[in-house]
Amino acid sequence: MRADTRSLETYYADDAVIIRRTGLMSTKAQDIEALKSGAVKFEILDDCEENIRIYGNVAVVNVVARAKGLIASQPIDSDFRETRIWVKLNGNWKLVLYQVTQVETAAMRARASGQN
Repeated sequence: MRADTRSLETYYADDAVIIRRTGLMSTKAQDIEALKSGAVKFEILDDCEENIRIYGNVAVVNVVARAKGLIASQPIDSDFRETRIWVKLNGNWKLVLYQVTQVETAAMRARASGQN
């Protein structure tokens, strides 16, 4: 929420792949620039559930999160499922893959069908 790009610089692997809710892919540099420029801005970013499994030097993290804010000037206010793959490289954990999928909630289905 504070657009802390320094932590992304530290924790993203140089060749990290980020797959957005729209299916578009971005790189570490693109993700960091989106935060720096204000193209991505969060009011709320809250991990509600988290499941971590470690397999040697690989960690698979599944998260349910709530996000509210703006992405490319478009408002978002939804729940998401995320998969994060971390690899231990030279003694440090680095994020190599991050994928986000928007979760359809009952409220979203009601709005889509015109039932408020």
